[in-house]
Amino acid sequence: MSNDIFTRAFWKGAGERALKTVIQTGAALGFAALGISQTATGDQLLVAAQHMSGSALLAVAEAALLAGVMSVLTSLLNSSFVAGQGSSLEKAAAAAEKSLTTQHIATLTAAALAEKATGAADTPAQDAVAADATGAAPAPGTVPAE
Repeated sequence: MSNDIFTRAFWKGAGERALKTVIQTGAALGFAALGISQTATGDQLLVAAQHMSGSALLAVAEAALLAGVMSVLTSLLNSSFVAGQGSSLEKAAAAAEKSLTTQHIATLTAAALAEKATGAADTPAQDAVAADATGAAPAPGTVPAE
């Protein structure tokens, strides 16, 4: 073990890995315990889940938690793999935020270009800007009062 395990980045990465392992193991064993195939419908899943015994559910939960513990132990034994890598959840959140910001800018740009082309003073672009300022969305096709 190295000093990497004493960093926040290590425990964040190890925790994320363990959580993913618990979810994946629980889902896989849960479906196996239910006897569900990949082509099962939602109704078939509900019927099978209603007939699952408490002891089978407990066994699935225990196995999933054990897999999570083993994941943390694996992280401890190979701390350089996890430490300092940055959370994939953080990267996904940043990408989603950037995408939403890009979409918002594109929408406002398109509305502004339409406004310039038509010469109209009160347009949906102004509605969108006013809605952003107040936090409320204007009704479609309406212009906010000044």
